[in-house]
Amino acid sequence: MAPDTKAAWVVGSWHAAEDQPAHGRIGRWDDSRWQVQRLGEDRSFWTVDASGPRNVWMAGGRGAVRRWDGERYHDSQPAGPDYHALDLAVDGRRAVLTSTTWNAGDPVAVVSWDGERVTKTFVDFGFRAVAAGQGHTWIAGVRKGDKCGPDQPMVSHRAPGDRGFHPVSVPGDGALAALAYDSPSNVWAVGRTGDACGRDNRPLILHWDGRSWQKATLPDWTGKLTTVGASGREVWAAGVDEKTRPWQVMTLHFDGSRWTREYVMVGNAEDEDVVTSVRLARVPGTSRMWLAGSLNDAAGFVYRSR
Repeated sequence: MAPDTKAAWVVGSWHAAEDQPAHGRIGRWDDSRWQVQRLGEDRSFWTVDASGPRNVWMAGGRGAVRRWDGERYHDSQPAGPDYHALDLAVDGRRAVLTSTTWNAGDPVAVVSWDGERVTKTFVDFGFRAVAAGQGHTWIAGVRKGDKCGPDQPMVSHRAPGDRGFHPVSVPGDGALAALAYDSPSNVWAVGRTGDACGRDNRPLILHWDGRSWQKATLPDWTGKLTTVGASGREVWAAGVDEKTRPWQVMTLHFDGSRWTREYVMVGNAEDEDVVTSVRLARVPGTSRMWLAGSLNDAAGFVYRSR
């Protein structure tokens, strides 16, 4: 996450060995170098978002939530120790977290902090992604098909003042993995088409124009998207093309008129590297992006575009 042009944050974990517990890591870029804070056992943060350099939120396992106010950290467990973070979105003083118990069928908890109190809303198990802005909250995910049947994307919305979420119709099949909020009439969702068995998996991009969700028309590309960022007419998305270049990050860019695709070399084909996670963040006020993720669920990487 890049809260301004000179600062960026990454979170994750490190294992000394496969049979050893994870140790959390927090990385902070100060425009010249990375400062890494090492955490104790089972203190891993998985997702981070910010509204500025003095309001950075991160969340992870066992209900752990941490906020940086520019001088020190504040720790809490708003969802409780049985819930683990899925995604996080910051909207000014407000922070919204999706979290799960990992038990199939258990509802997902959407936890919101408005600067004064914590509220918790339960939604269907398949929801994962969250985006927030100007008091609006969007969540997205997937309703799994039977066996290898087609998956169905799910989207729900809570407007300012609403008590709960309201389902919104979305076109086509597939699964949604990430959301980006830019304005009430400019929200983006990304994921994949097809089913969980890998058949017909292609990048899926949906756009909310204030009235309905529309599916973006893309070239005949394979792969799936796991992260998205938007500002005005420009959109950036990233993921992996597991069929042709699993050792590279696939990036898509929309300039307001057409989509283009580029690959970022982060692994090695000869070593059979596979990109297992990737997130992006836009540098505010610029067209530059940060990319962060992992190879083989082990080695981490961070890249910044020029």
